[in-house]
Amino acid sequence: MWSLWMRLAFSLHDDPEVLLPALDHVSRSLARWVEDTSAALLELLERERTALSGDAQVRRLELVNLVLGGSSAPTDNLEQALGYPLSASHLGASAPQRLADGARLVQAASIVGRLTQSAHQLLVHASTSSLWLWVTPRALMTPDDLETATAQHPDVRLVVGPRDEGVDGFRRSHHRALEAQRLVRDHGEQRIVFYDDVAAVLLLAAESDRLREFVHTTLGPLAAGPAELRQTLRVFIRERYNASQTARLLYTHRKTVLQRVRRAEQLLPTTLERHGTNVGLALDAMHWLNVRLD
Repeated sequence: MWSLWMRLAFSLHDDPEVLLPALDHVSRSLARWVEDTSAALLELLERERTALSGDAQVRRLELVNLVLGGSSAPTDNLEQALGYPLSASHLGASAPQRLADGARLVQAASIVGRLTQSAHQLLVHASTSSLWLWVTPRALMTPDDLETATAQHPDVRLVVGPRDEGVDGFRRSHHRALEAQRLVRDHGEQRIVFYDDVAAVLLLAAESDRLREFVHTTLGPLAAGPAELRQTLRVFIRERYNASQTARLLYTHRKTVLQRVRRAEQLLPTTLERHGTNVGLALDAMHWLNVRLD
């Protein structure tokens, strides 16, 4: 803001007697704004801390932050304090609280533990609006499994990181889940998100102009065509061109899937045989990032 104001002021006037009081006024105004914002932030953080459920929960969050920050404390001591095996295989997840209350988030976390048949579970209320979860999975959990199992909690959103090993994996799975969480917070409205499904899209999201160009070039008229054609083709490519599996996932008939795929291919400027991977990425970008070309 200060840089913008200086450029504007010097473009409007060159008399020091006019510029000096104008720049001084804005300088003091910006300084007050920074001070007031910092004070408000500190007050908010203190309220968040106070709102957490008791000293034990605060202590657990502090220990987890130590681990996430790369603490050199002995792993055995941290495992004992947390009651969770940091040296195990992990699946990290995050549940941002928007409409859901804390109790429903905890129930959803329990569902994750059940679906993955986890022997251990670590649940941390990171704030009054976010819950962090780690489990030690012994079974595979798919997005469809989790979507179905949490259908009774439509206001709960869950973002699941990749499976990873050891203390470093504990950190990586968590950080990847937060990356995916930021993606859907900023761009999408998906309720259940797995990092593995959006990893490539996260890389594409870094440059919005290049992304829009890529989608436009790859999809052509399909980008502005019927949404049901894009969704059907996206799932069809994801399911390795299996029409029966696509029909099952979309709750429609196999013939309907094949008809939609043919219509979608007619709108593409390229062929699936040659550029199927690029088409799938462009469709994923439109799906997860809510990319619009108009």
